[in-house]
Amino acid sequence: MTQPHDALFKLTFSEPAELAAMLRDLLPPPVLALLDLDGLVALPPEQHSAELRARTPDLHFQAPWRPGGYAHLTILIEHQSSPDPQMPYRALRAAMRVWEQVEGPRLPVVLTLVVAHGERPWTAPRRLSELYDAPPEAIAGLKPYLPELELWFEDLSVTPDDQLPGQGGGRLALLLMRHAHEGRTLPLLNQHLPLYERALRERGDHWAAAVLKYAIYLNQSRVSPAETERAMALLHPPEREQVMSWMQREREEGRQEGRRAVQDIPPCAHPTLRHPAPRARAGPRPPPAPRAHLGGPFSHRPRRRPLRRAPRRRGRERTPSTTDLGHLSGGRAWREGWREGFEEGRQETLGGDSSSCAWRLTPRAGGHAARGGRRVSPSRTPL
Repeated sequence: MTQPHDALFKLTFSEPAELAAMLRDLLPPPVLALLDLDGLVALPPEQHSAELRARTPDLHFQAPWRPGGYAHLTILIEHQSSPDPQMPYRALRAAMRVWEQVEGPRLPVVLTLVVAHGERPWTAPRRLSELYDAPPEAIAGLKPYLPELELWFEDLSVTPDDQLPGQGGGRLALLLMRHAHEGRTLPLLNQHLPLYERALRERGDHWAAAVLKYAIYLNQSRVSPAETERAMALLHPPEREQVMSWMQREREEGRQEGRRAVQDIPPCAHPTLRHPAPRARAGPRPPPAPRAHLGGPFSHRPRRRPLRRAPRRRGRERTPSTTDLGHLSGGRAWREGWREGFEEGRQETLGGDSSSCAWRLTPRAGGHAARGGRRVSPSRTPL
């Protein structure tokens, strides 16, 4: 499934104007004087090889040089929790795939921009020479004869909010992605409503609705309905109804999953077996009798049966959309619905009497939102 970060990044920066605004803040001034970013155009997918088209998170553009010729721009988005140590090699392969399609004696300049927004700063190699399996002295002596490439890098985790590149929607998208791991994307969006409103006027309601879905989906903090309405009120009625329907659908699907999860809970052990009453004995205590039906032949205590976790939510059976983020499933609305459905099913199963056995609901973190949401399961803990 397409990652929500990939979908938001591609939706935002597939617009040449947004990408040009970001590049103006990142490129050196001498290069900006020679590169015509107003002529930036996106390359259609049919111009790429099959392997290149398979890398949907990447963006590919061409920009003309003012003296003549063109430069090829490849934008990579890296959002893994641990940096990819092969990233310099990936950048070299991206350049090689472009050069293999060139007919002529001269090669175009290929710039590969890597945008990383992991939870921690990038620590993996940034130069191709760091990947060579040879003594450092040998690499230094052979440097003129070895291919070299240094990553053009933008690490959002170390860039302050007020220094993020881009303008309008691009800056807002990078801001949300930078703080996505903190779980407070919706309050952050409300703090930057003027920027959101400006980007809405420039990009339209379709883009604004996708950004709002992204913020709601990744938000982990508790927010009131009024806070959700603040950003939603800026949308026109059709897009507003679309976002509300998406939230209600996710909540209802989560409720149904929660009710089905009750059936996976094994019956509790009898209270007298779990907490045996002390008995008066004369002499030493005899060895416990084997009880295979409780804890095996070598245990006299009841064994806690393992609890199957609730199934991980993986989204709907349809092609993920990378333009409206409609494929997102398993966010906060789904988890809240899961808790409600689980509690409803538990009350029905126990008949309202939970004195002998009850459970507390605890969300367990597992997997990323893009894999279908956090893994949520009940923790079978006697109260």
